[in-house]
Amino acid sequence: MSGIPFIITADSRDGKKWLQSEEREFIRMCRHEDLTVDEMSARMRRSPDAIIHRLTKIMLEHLDGRTDEASIKEVSNWILPNDSKFLSESYSQAAIVRS
Repeated sequence: MSGIPFIITADSRDGKKWLQSEEREFIRMCRHEDLTVDEMSARMRRSPDAIIHRLTKIMLEHLDGRTDEASIKEVSNWILPNDSKFLSESYSQAAIVRS
């Protein structure tokens, strides 16, 4: 990515329901681009918290109640196949939010 910072504008979609097309684009970005939470946030016009929440929701839907380590790894590898910046940053931010 370029060194240009992303700015979330006033027309952010926070608080509005995610469209199916937005969720598909979000999954595509997770799977095929190595972006940080802030970069995804700017592209999707959502807050970093909304991005982390959506990722968590998608992962839980795909786990379908399974809690074993192998299932969690399988779903994680599907949604975030690369050792991406997003993965490490999103989990560190989620840990801060929960504490």
